[in-house]
Amino acid sequence: MIRLALVVMALGLTGCSAVSVSTHSPSQQLELVGAFVYPFGFRWEEPAYRSFELSQRLVGSAIDVGGSTLSFWGPGEFKVMRADDDHAWVATTALPQLTATGARPDQAVIIRPWAEKRVNSSSQEASDARGRRAGASAMEETEYIGHIEVVFPPGAEIIVEGSASVKVDPFAEPSPDADYDPTPQLTALMDKLMRAAVKQVVRWSTSRTTQELPPVQFAATPAAALRFSDAARPSAELEMARMDAASLDLFLQARARFLNPSLDDAKAAKISKMLPGLVVLGPGPSGLGDGDLITTLDGQPAAPQVWARLRFSPQVPAKARKPTGEIVELLLP
Repeated sequence: MIRLALVVMALGLTGCSAVSVSTHSPSQQLELVGAFVYPFGFRWEEPAYRSFELSQRLVGSAIDVGGSTLSFWGPGEFKVMRADDDHAWVATTALPQLTATGARPDQAVIIRPWAEKRVNSSSQEASDARGRRAGASAMEETEYIGHIEVVFPPGAEIIVEGSASVKVDPFAEPSPDADYDPTPQLTALMDKLMRAAVKQVVRWSTSRTTQELPPVQFAATPAAALRFSDAARPSAELEMARMDAASLDLFLQARARFLNPSLDDAKAAKISKMLPGLVVLGPGPSGLGDGDLITTLDGQPAAPQVWARLRFSPQVPAKARKPTGEIVELLLP
């Protein structure tokens, strides 16, 4: 069968090639209700927590674009056994998560974000008037190539795909995010790719009954990311055990800042050592207040995407830990 492709969007990003995605006509009419975002695929050596936290950031971007019509599942909510297998319902544990909501297997897609890195080295030598060597300099230029793929598992079809690249200027001023993000250029690039891809996926979504979520601000703690591991990489806990107290504090604060870029250092330090969950910032709905840690939502570990999915559910039970240590139970939203 001939697959027709249509380039649907092009966005600019300073210092990078144009960000674009292409859509491919699916083999059947789609009535999507959800999407599962894989842990980020680094095609070079990175610790496991980086795959979790970058994917979690991208889930937030996906919710911004499509959270009013689509449910999103993120890293830690399902396991991936074979990341490159397009038959995702047998290569992951995602399908039971979907069908537990009453949706059909043909009502969700898989989103695979990944990237490769190329490093180009060059050197220059200087000579004096007599041709004698007067000095030398070396330079390395790093280029990140980001990719996004949206897979429709029942047909093992890639229905949206896109890629773009960004070069890191070795002489540029460090990014303000560099204190907590080792690859800020890649993060920005993947954010644009994810938003462009989800905008296309929303076109295949079906109408659903929704409700307003409580107007509450929260921050995700880094604990779940630091506990994440896969078959090839251990969790960050082994690395953390070798750190001295000061280094560990800075490391944890940086991980909290990466997941929640709007936090200042003081708030990041406060939530960095808390258990997995969502920390309420400011006034919350009935039963929740500033500093409370939401630990579970409808029996599942609390995460930004789990909170966003509440708009498609009736009231569900939740648990929260008060700053005093008291555990309270409530109904949300």
